[in-house]
Amino acid sequence: HLLHFESGVPAWYEHDSLVDLLGRAGEVAFRAKVVDDLIDLFRRWRWKGGQDATIAAGLVLATWVQAVWSWRPRIDVLGASNTGKSMLCAALAGIFRDLVILTSDTTAAGLRQKICNSARVVIVDEVDAKNRTKVARQREILEMLRSASRGTSAIRGTGSGKAMEFTLRHLVWVAGISLSYDDQADRNRAVILNLLPPTKEMAGKLRLPSPDELRDLGQRSLAASLWACQEARKTALALKDERIDDVDQRLVESYAVPAAMIATLLGMDAEAAAGLLQTM
Repeated sequence: HLLHFESGVPAWYEHDSLVDLLGRAGEVAFRAKVVDDLIDLFRRWRWKGGQDATIAAGLVLATWVQAVWSWRPRIDVLGASNTGKSMLCAALAGIFRDLVILTSDTTAAGLRQKICNSARVVIVDEVDAKNRTKVARQREILEMLRSASRGTSAIRGTGSGKAMEFTLRHLVWVAGISLSYDDQADRNRAVILNLLPPTKEMAGKLRLPSPDELRDLGQRSLAASLWACQEARKTALALKDERIDDVDQRLVESYAVPAAMIATLLGMDAEAAAGLLQTM
């Protein structure tokens, strides 16, 4: 069930079209095309990690159904100026369209109020510590987002004297030049994707697909995610117990989410899914 309780805002999916796409999602060729198209999109950027485009594709698919996961990593997209972070955020906004909250200047309280009790997609661009005020804001936002990993409730007091309970179950995308991690446990909560400056041959050539193309890719990926989400959740729970040399188990659990989504969509068995996780 896809629910929307607000009036006067654009619909984030079109019912009849999505019904058709869900029917096609039963075909592995359709799902494989969705995965390939997402990976091809993210390959327009230059990544530090050889699997980063695939990981990003898996995370987009997982974000559509972010509330179902038992563990949700934060997604940190890091890179110096002119590496394409803002264009990447624009591409994500084009995929998620009217479900997205895209901001580059916010506070934890403002973001919390904007999310309210929705499962909207949250993208925070330019979350950089440039001065003391920005450092304080960054820490407040990142502290708030920690509760999203397990979906635990946060309770805040209000001026009326009535406590407000707030629950985050979100795969939040955060982009910036650098982020401060309080400790290793904090770092292991995130899937970190590093962007590199374009080569001389690539400089100035990064172009996004048209809005219609991004919307089409978004709706196809939504259908694929809905088709896969329940089985992918089970696969992620199995993958989180995989042992990988010199990798913290919390980080394994974080990468299990995109690995499980892609493995389910492509019809991989348990051994192949574990191999995909190892590669990531």
